[in-house]
Amino acid sequence: RRYWRGPVYSRTDGVRWTMAANHNQPTPAVDFSGEAYRYTLLMEPQKQNWVFGLDMPESFDASLRLNRAFQLLSDKRPSDRAEYKIVSRPGYDTGPINPADYRDNLQLPAAASAKQLALIKTLQGFDGPPERFIQNLLNHFSRERFYYTLTPPLMPDNPIDTFLFETRSGFCSHYATAFVYLLRIAKIPARVVGGYQGGEFNKVGGFLEVRQADAHAWAEAWLENKGWVRFDPTAAIAPERVERGVNVDLQIASGAVNFGPVIADSAALSWLKRSRQLWQSIDYNWQRWVINYNGANQMRFLQALGIDGIAALAKWLVGSLLVVTLPLVWWLLKKNRKPADKTLSLYRRFCDKLAKAGVAIGQGEGPKDFADRAQKQRPELAARIQQITALFIRLRYQADAADGDLQKLKGLVDTFSVKKVKQD
Repeated sequence: RRYWRGPVYSRTDGVRWTMAANHNQPTPAVDFSGEAYRYTLLMEPQKQNWVFGLDMPESFDASLRLNRAFQLLSDKRPSDRAEYKIVSRPGYDTGPINPADYRDNLQLPAAASAKQLALIKTLQGFDGPPERFIQNLLNHFSRERFYYTLTPPLMPDNPIDTFLFETRSGFCSHYATAFVYLLRIAKIPARVVGGYQGGEFNKVGGFLEVRQADAHAWAEAWLENKGWVRFDPTAAIAPERVERGVNVDLQIASGAVNFGPVIADSAALSWLKRSRQLWQSIDYNWQRWVINYNGANQMRFLQALGIDGIAALAKWLVGSLLVVTLPLVWWLLKKNRKPADKTLSLYRRFCDKLAKAGVAIGQGEGPKDFADRAQKQRPELAARIQQITALFIRLRYQADAADGDLQKLKGLVDTFSVKKVKQD
């Protein structure tokens, strides 16, 4: 139920997807059902006037409007933080489809390929109810060795066929666009929806954080007597992405897709995560206070504190910052950070040894990429390089490190020696 609806893409040239021109027309009536979710949304500054409400928004502030594709748009400046009161319901029927929307959401840039037609025929896309074909297509993605990855190969030419029949690997956008493309060939109106999915609950402040790492794309199909219905092909390939979200830190370090834990109670939170949530909670409440306070209220509040000028305000801000920051810095420094620092220190010593032999780590180069390059330059050291790198990644980024791993890494780095190769 954590689908945060954003722009809807109905037009495609086979490579790019864009919004239809009629999206700004009046919104059709929606028949809502199910539990109502009433929430306050704090939007960070952005370039577009898009507001990402839970799918599907039923009522909202007067400064918001809903376009024909059921996307929330704001009349406020998108470059400013803004707060909105919204009510959403997960159950809805958008009703019949008009002729213009029907044409837009069956639009294709070219005739279907022979492979596409054969696949749709195999999945009963031409001779059965749309619901059956959609389920068969989701089953096809799930059972036929498709893979989820954040680093798929480039597909500049004929991307739909390349993805479906050659690479079979990609992330949410690949699955959503291929899914919609096949539905359109089968004469089922369909479109791509962009937005966010998921979010992490901040237990310190009692609110949900939705970040750029939660960006997602899914699909909608129009079905008789149901209206627009959401389908998420990514959930058929990697349900972990929908249920948990991507561990971005480990993705960068190791090159592998890893997902966060299903449950992360307060006892399991690291001190670093707790401190981050504390700071974000302070920032969240401060921003809400600023947004909801008008000029007159702010001035009365400051005067009650004895602040009646710029100089007094500057002193008060500096003093408040010190009161908040110094205890937090003291608390962070007090924590035992030696294991993490020792791990990084050992890895840097390992890199220094390789650098003296002519294999220097590049700026911004991750441990895995550096190890791959170093092994190619010094193949006689490949086994030791791989062993040290894997142990460093486990200690630095993963939660399954054993008690003796740090001492093992120290021994490997201490005994790692390399001779400098003479250059002609």
